[in-house]
Amino acid sequence: MAPALCHTRQGAWAALNQGGSGQPGDYVPRAWTIYEDNLYSLVAPEASRLKSIIDVGRIDRLETGEWALSENDLRRRRFVQLLNGALRDDLWGHGVR
Repeated sequence: MAPALCHTRQGAWAALNQGGSGQPGDYVPRAWTIYEDNLYSLVAPEASRLKSIIDVGRIDRLETGEWALSENDLRRRRFVQLLNGALRDDLWGHGVR
């Protein structure tokens, strides 16, 4: 989790698409979302172009168990959203479209 420089996922995608070169190292994983002005990601945002839309100095690591086993329905839904993005990334890597 880190403070986002964009307020919505759509705005973040617009910013990410502006800075891309199309090179393989320029990949943006799908396992992220923005909620309440924070970016939540299952991958290290500083290791991808996600670093361009966050305050890198304020990254906070969260335990996945806190999300997966939370009593808060919204928190669990956001976790499922992140898992869906990770699954799409994995399946894409295996040629499943």
